[in-house]
Amino acid sequence: MEFKIEKANIFHLGGIDRIERECFPIPWSRELLFESITNELYTTLVALGGENATLRRNTTLWRNTTLWGNISKRRSASNLRRVIGFGILMKNYDEAHIMNLAVDKDFRKFGVGSALMESLIEEARKRGLYSLTLEVRVSNTPAIALYEKYGFVSAGVRKAYYSDNKEDALIMWLYLDKNGENNENDN
Repeated sequence: MEFKIEKANIFHLGGIDRIERECFPIPWSRELLFESITNELYTTLVALGGENATLRRNTTLWRNTTLWGNISKRRSASNLRRVIGFGILMKNYDEAHIMNLAVDKDFRKFGVGSALMESLIEEARKRGLYSLTLEVRVSNTPAIALYEKYGFVSAGVRKAYYSDNKEDALIMWLYLDKNGENNENDN
């Protein structure tokens, strides 16, 4: 499967909104999603696949994590237009808050979430933000596993955080050193 990661623009809003509504019981409004694309406090990234992207489980995926940033240079970008995932990072003083990360249900288990996470971490580092945080439903074990894969550690629980079912949120943090590597000493 071919895909690329790039900064979102207003032309991606419909695809982001579609995935947001598919993935979350209480989705962000279209206005909030628009703000995440246009407000300089946010960095919104999209994963773009082929216009009529369909998948089979034997599809080959790029696995080399050093290539995510170069994928648009190595693949034809002209046919990669369908939003198949997105991530939203917000600058909060000197920290980065990963507000949202979602992948179209038909494109999960192909590395799209990993590519988005790596790109969000890199964006935080480029902005001089070396502490990243997020909240995740305690029942969302696939997301927790993804975050742990990138060095996020649990730092507490927000009780009854999610208003749809009063589920708790796990608070996770990642600390980077100035070179962008995980800083184990700060955990």
